Amino acid sequence: MQQQFNINANYCVSVRYSYVCSKITELLLNVRQMENVKKSEKYSCVATCPMRNVIAHFANKWSMLLLVILDEFGVMRFNELSRAIPDISPKVLSGHLKTLEAIGLVRRVLYAEVPPRVEYDLTELGMTLIPILNELSEWGREHLEDVSGNLAKKVVD
Repeated sequence: MQQQFNINANYCVSVRYSYVCSKITELLLNVRQMENVKKSEKYSCVATCPMRNVIAHFANKWSMLLLVILDEFGVMRFNELSRAIPDISPKVLSGHLKTLEAIGLVRRVLYAEVPPRVEYDLTELGMTLIPILNELSEWGREHLEDVSGNLAKKVVD
């Protein structure tokens, strides 16, 4: 019996090793294929382009602002978020919160109370974006006058 177990264990190790080797080979082939992609095609595939995926999911008018507000104030309820951004409609706010929750950047906690209480806060993944958003915000503060001046020139022309 012991000898049969050793044969099975060796077989399992061999199968696992083969599987791991095949996956590593597959990954290396994918990397080589990506290296061979022309520069013009590099960002054309939505599924493999990280920049397009980021922009498609949450680089919009409200989502980044919601992330920054949740970072600044911590756990917030829906109405508190609505008051923090007075020019967003409840429908749009709800949609953006659902999207951010689906991506995994925002956590939604529903309490079984009457009336129901819902709170939102950042997940660990959402927290990893905050330094990047802070840098973007800092860039905006530093260059606001330049951008505004360039836009004003375009309107006059």
